[in-house]
Amino acid sequence: MLLAFTLRPVLVQAQTTTLERFEPINSRITVDTSETWTFRAPEGEVLSFVVRATSGDLDPVLTITDSDSNRVISNDDYQYPDSRDSLLEAITVPKTDTFTVTVSGFSSTSGNYELSMLPGYGDMVGIENFNGALNLTSNVPVLSLEPGTGQAALALEGPHQRAIAIVNSIEPQSDFYAQVDVETVRGLNNGQFGWVVGMTARQTDDDHYYLLEIDHLGQWRFLVRTPEGETILRDWVSNPSIEDGATEFTLGMMANGAGFDFFFDGQFFGQIIDSTLTEPGSIGLVIETTGLVSGSVDARFDDLAVNRPILINGEHVVPQRLLGVNQITLVQELRRRGMIPAQGDTAFSVPESFVEYPRGGVSEIVLGEGRSFGNFLLGSSVTWRIRGIGPAGCGILLHAQDDSNYTLAYLTQLGGYGVSQRTGDIFEPGIFGEQLVIGDAPYQFLIIVRGETLYYYVNGQLAGSMPDSEIDGTIGSAVVNFEPLGTSCTFRDTWVWEWE
Repeated sequence: MLLAFTLRPVLVQAQTTTLERFEPINSRITVDTSETWTFRAPEGEVLSFVVRATSGDLDPVLTITDSDSNRVISNDDYQYPDSRDSLLEAITVPKTDTFTVTVSGFSSTSGNYELSMLPGYGDMVGIENFNGALNLTSNVPVLSLEPGTGQAALALEGPHQRAIAIVNSIEPQSDFYAQVDVETVRGLNNGQFGWVVGMTARQTDDDHYYLLEIDHLGQWRFLVRTPEGETILRDWVSNPSIEDGATEFTLGMMANGAGFDFFFDGQFFGQIIDSTLTEPGSIGLVIETTGLVSGSVDARFDDLAVNRPILINGEHVVPQRLLGVNQITLVQELRRRGMIPAQGDTAFSVPESFVEYPRGGVSEIVLGEGRSFGNFLLGSSVTWRIRGIGPAGCGILLHAQDDSNYTLAYLTQLGGYGVSQRTGDIFEPGIFGEQLVIGDAPYQFLIIVRGETLYYYVNGQLAGSMPDSEIDGTIGSAVVNFEPLGTSCTFRDTWVWEWE
């Protein structure tokens, strides 16, 4: 792989300063100290942060806080025990703000570290800044490429023409985040202003690619090209995040399986689900004329950057913390972070359910009209009223076959939590803990059942994972009394997202 640009870490002194995208920072943590960096980001931007220890016994801890000093998210040891480095990958910025990144050492460890912030995913594939000879391949002989300018200058004339310049210096990718700076673009259509620019993805030849385009009216579209022709997946449509008439902007695309997300100056503006093309392919720069009789367009592109997900044994890193607060944002976040596939749909949604039980044991009600589920994502918000001081709480039933065969995820008033599979009168060991900081009501359940593994989150924090039985079954809400107590549980906004 030929790279036209290499990231050079910047060695800095310990101080509060600005953290820039694509500019890694090398610094040092001494015992019981921390360093802070600030960055500005718009709501909806997807960013990754990586802290790698480079010397000493440093076990880095990474924390992000907002301008009000509220902790947004943190990480320590994303691949323990193989690595003690920190990673926050493909997190969605919850609001437009100036944020602070704090790097500290766990348990008085110290040493040098490298901190990186990247748009999209955390593994840098390469950046093409077009400072050298243009390593591009065009599908149109009349396309004019201008080398030696520090930019890719593309120009095209003729009625309703499209030109694609494939960037050969970037290794073909299947799952990736790509962004390119459009430094300037202009066009004419019978004397009137008009142009189209964009990028291709997963392009293997002239008849196999996806195409994202933006036009002079602030509209966008997305299509897929195959030997059978072009299929419009989303026709021209406006979005408030796309500035009408802008001639200088950054265009971004995230691809993960069948899911595609699109960004204008870092702000999310659209999503498409399609699985026509899945093989790795190249990224191409696109210009298109708009005139049916005559037309011309010229554009200058710079700094095409491509990142890919950090994988462990071929799998995405399981997030320790989630930022989504409702079904829409959680599904979007979990898709981007590789925890669920792009394809899926809402199986059911229950605004409110109520369970009350005065005796010891588990009492439940069935949700979703008794439908059975295999792979799914479940979210719910719960409040409780418990008369007594013993351990009691609320739970979600999964894979239920009958009253004595099911999986139970629960949370108690004393901070206990767990997931256990019941077979007859026996509750098998699964996930269990007693010191979960649950905060104030309502409490958020999130359960992911994916293949052979179940993941359990409480208030957005990973409580644990365990092997799953892969048995389809019904879902319900429940009271969980470890001794006779008067317990009532109110579940709100319970929903299930399922896939095959």
